[in-house]
Amino acid sequence: MEMHPQHLLEALTDAKPEAIRLLAKECRRHGFDGLVLEAWSLWHAYGLVQQHFTLIKSFLKDLARALHKQTGPSGDPLDLILAVPPVVPAQGHGQPAFTPAHFKQLAPFVDGFSLMTYDWNIGAPGPNAPFNWVEANLKQLLSACLGHSCHKVWLGVNFYGRDFTRQAPEGNVVLGHDYTRILKQHQPHLHWHEEYREHVATYQKDGRQHQMYYPSVEALQARVTLAREHIFGISIWELGQGLDDFMTAF
Repeated sequence: MEMHPQHLLEALTDAKPEAIRLLAKECRRHGFDGLVLEAWSLWHAYGLVQQHFTLIKSFLKDLARALHKQTGPSGDPLDLILAVPPVVPAQGHGQPAFTPAHFKQLAPFVDGFSLMTYDWNIGAPGPNAPFNWVEANLKQLLSACLGHSCHKVWLGVNFYGRDFTRQAPEGNVVLGHDYTRILKQHQPHLHWHEEYREHVATYQKDGRQHQMYYPSVEALQARVTLAREHIFGISIWELGQGLDDFMTAF
């Protein structure tokens, strides 16, 4: 769904039947179980959520209907999963792009909402997903989903981290193989931050002090427990980026 704003608007209106037909066709061709649609942040950036929410809702409703008419390899109807930004934005990200009101209107036909509760630290050193911020996001959605659709909210957890220095305050992305290499080469000091419920590793390289936030089983377990307490689901960004033992947290 990455295209010029005018083309996006056309996909939601005049070209909607063809756009939906092509998406459904791709599911059949590849044997998918459904679609994860990551378009909301772009729609919001282009002003479409603010100005044309009714068109977006109609598009998603018709897309969900088309997918639900098809079955995947398991024999179940295809799912429509919507990737959405956090309802409580990360530091410095302004007003929320997705709200409980949006959720209420879309939940009757969207099968799941993958909530991007990570990347809190983009642009400044800090945790990937501080626990109180993650919890605040879930509490914001509780009133909108309680009793009927909380299972459709999937708490997003990251299998990657970021490594910060004074020279690179925006942080460099760290994957599992990077993390194990850093542990072996630099033997960093690991510290559990109780407030964030994340581990932070500090070490020196080439005279530069590094501060690295990378997930751990303990950090993942804290978020999984939080999701279970409120009957929320879990979504992972993304499989293959983490350590082998991460799956023991689920």
